[in-house]
Parts: sequence; C-alpha cells; structure tokens
Amino acid sequence: MAPAAPPPAADGALPSKVYGTQNAASRIQLRATQDSWIQVRDNSGEIIFTRVLKPGDVYRVPDRSGIRVRTGNAGGLVVVTDGVDGAPMGAVGQVLRDVSLDQHAPTLRGAAPAH
Repeated sequence: MAPAAPPPAADGALPSKVYGTQNAASRIQLRATQDSWIQVRDNSGEIIFTRVLKPGDVYRVPDRSGIRVRTGNAGGLVVVTDGVDGAPMGAVGQVLRDVSLDQHAPTLRGAAPAH
C-alpha cells in the first residue's frame, strides 16, 4: 500500500519542499511562486541540481563561487538573500541562462535571455 499524500496546508496548497538542505548556511535561496524549471551548475559547468519547483518550494544555493542558474520561468522565481525576498528574476515565462548566483556578492549577473 502506498503512503498517503501529505495533508494540504490550511490554505489548500500542498506543503512546500526545501531542496539543498545540505546547504544550511546558504545566504541565497531560490523560492518558487509559480511552477518553475531550474537547472543549477557549478563553476566547472557540472549540473548540481535540476527540477521543476512548485509554488512555495525553495532551493538553497551552495555557498560557493561560480554557481549559475538556468530557468524556464524567471517570473516564477524570487531570489531570497539573507532572508529578504527580492524581485522576480524576470517576466513570467521568460527563459534565462547562466545567471550568476554568487554567495559573496549576491546579485544577479550575466542574465542572458534565451532566444
């Protein structure tokens, strides 16, 4: 028998998930406000995380330099720095590639829209 699904939250939404829990000291997190595919690569270009985040899901970005992210819905992702929500990464449905997420200078750099 399969385990029961978790009960919905008070507002009817399913509980959110936190990914990258091994990065507990992370200064930067990506929080989904809409379904948003992300792919995170390290400074060597190796994929370290990829999935569709659901609204409320969070990914804790590793505390390393050279981390870059790609997304298929920039408007559905908010960058949280030191616990403070920033603006969405872009427009709803906007595809971004190679956006730098540097823990030591937490700003979005090199955001290249996909064509």
